[in-house]
Amino acid sequence: MNTISMGLANIASKPCKEQISNAAGLLIISPQSFANFMADSTYTKHIHIAIASGVEAAKRTSEIFTLCYQIALQSIDIEIQPTDSIFTDSLQYYTNFLPSFKPKRFSLKKDKETQKAQPIQNSTESNMRLRFNQAVMNFQDKQIRIEKQQARETKAQGHCGFEVRVCVKANAQVSPDIESMYALQTALLSLFGIFKHDEMAAIAQMRLMR
Repeated sequence: MNTISMGLANIASKPCKEQISNAAGLLIISPQSFANFMADSTYTKHIHIAIASGVEAAKRTSEIFTLCYQIALQSIDIEIQPTDSIFTDSLQYYTNFLPSFKPKRFSLKKDKETQKAQPIQNSTESNMRLRFNQAVMNFQDKQIRIEKQQARETKAQGHCGFEVRVCVKANAQVSPDIESMYALQTALLSLFGIFKHDEMAAIAQMRLMR
């Protein structure tokens, strides 16, 4: 049987230096939920809890992720900005994870060899093919126009929610990328828990900022 082994790569030869990792993400919620949240005089308490949760997550990353080095963190900065002006394509949040939701298009590509092997038998069949191809082209043209219109409307409307940014600095041989992403995820989840009954609530665009 094959032997399976695992472990941390040897980084002993790498020099220690200041490493910086930046991460960012969004929590999108409905306008009504956002208005109710901002109207609450204690809303900053929830933001502080989310920041504290993110900081603790960054400090304990190596305890959660087995193949993660224990590195000396120098600072953990987390910024949470409530905003009603998040301008981005809301469909992107879902199509990143559900490709089947992406718009479909007909393909007009034809196999020339197949066409030669099976020539059109009569003018009636030829007319039917021409009409079908014209219908497909019309459909594609309308679909493109609709998508462009939707894109313009989306850009003109700002979404409500929170922009979260994380910056982790470390004196280490490797970059604290997992630490920054884990802190980001935890801060977003802490906020998400407040709005979990909001059908529009969605964590989106978690990424490292290169």
